[in-house]
Amino acid sequence: MASWNGRGVRNFFQNMSRLPTFVFFCLLMLMACRPGQPVASDRTETLTFFVSGLECVACAESVRQSISGLEGIESIRMREGMEGYAQVCFAPEIVSAQQIAQAVHEARPLHGTPYEATLRLQLPGQENPSELTAVKTLLANQKHAIEAEPFWDAADQILLRFLPLEKTAETQGAKGWSHERLSAALSQPAPSGPGLNNRWVSPDDPSVNP
Repeated sequence: MASWNGRGVRNFFQNMSRLPTFVFFCLLMLMACRPGQPVASDRTETLTFFVSGLECVACAESVRQSISGLEGIESIRMREGMEGYAQVCFAPEIVSAQQIAQAVHEARPLHGTPYEATLRLQLPGQENPSELTAVKTLLANQKHAIEAEPFWDAADQILLRFLPLEKTAETQGAKGWSHERLSAALSQPAPSGPGLNNRWVSPDDPSVNP
């Protein structure tokens, strides 16, 4: 049987003394690489989701709590009533508009009917944007996530309703439909796009607070 000399014993214990540091380093690497970690982002967007069914302060609080459970939410401003809304400041690289709309729908309904979030897209200078071929084509390509219709109270606006978020594999970052991609596609000049000015309607617009 082989025997250890003094140097071999000394090397063995020296190697053992390094083991905890090595294991600790490996654990740190595993924690850094594990899936599901939020994506870091300093860029934020503010969107107004017009919400049906916000009959009282408690309704607004129910929706606020549901939205605040998402990663990437910076602030939420709620208003109840006929023109109820949730104005949300969020990091679009971490959470999408469709995820926020889904959270609104999943909020506890206090009067029996689920809340529904919509967006209003304005195309200034277009009297009937829903009839523009380029706009119709762009919206048709996104029908897996949204439904579009003319907004009855403003000729140059389109109302966007959200479909349920499709189940996907767990990944980092925002999931589902992106308002930024639609806005960018509408702004693209010809021949890549229609080159239309567009903006998302907010509570400060006269059409919301006449």
